Amino acid sequence: MNEILLRDQLAAKYVAILEYELPMDLRRPDVILLIAGAVVVLELKGKVYPSQADLDQVAAYARDLRCYHRECADCPVFPILVPTRAVGYVGCDNGIHIAGPDYLDRLIDQLDRPKGGRPLSAARFLAAEAYRPLPTLVQAARELFHSRTIRTIHRARALTDPAIEEISRIIYEAARTRTRRLVKGARAGLNFRFR
Repeated sequence: MNEILLRDQLAAKYVAILEYELPMDLRRPDVILLIAGAVVVLELKGKVYPSQADLDQVAAYARDLRCYHRECADCPVFPILVPTRAVGYVGCDNGIHIAGPDYLDRLIDQLDRPKGGRPLSAARFLAAEAYRPLPTLVQAARELFHSRTIRTIHRARALTDPAIEEISRIIYEAARTRTRRLVKGARAGLNFRFR
């Protein structure tokens, strides 16, 4: 600990959140570090070599924080898998750093993050309204049908706009002609009936 304090004076203000439960979800990253200019997600595994499931798990935590957490919208989120019996830096797999506990302080110091950034506020990070998951497709369709508007979908707008526009067109056409339409999701195999 003293080593990182000598290298980074802001380290005294870093915050470690243990077993943070992702709101509206039961998953819990082992440790979330709020460091200067970034968020680090640590997943600890009591082994020497991580499995693909371990990598997928920490990647999903980082992805969900990037996409759905207000405080992570404008700062990098780094997933780090820590096989607790590994030694040193093991490597990087699809953007996921893998390192033994002995190397964590050096790895965190080396992460590519904005210089001069301040650590995020723990109070703001833990605020109930800070986590904003996407509405489900059914919730979004109901909201669109009832209010004729849909809230902005954080970080997914470019991917969802064409689908939302087409669903809107179908809904308005069905309402205008007082008919029913079937909207089928090609990838998910979902069917919805609109009156």
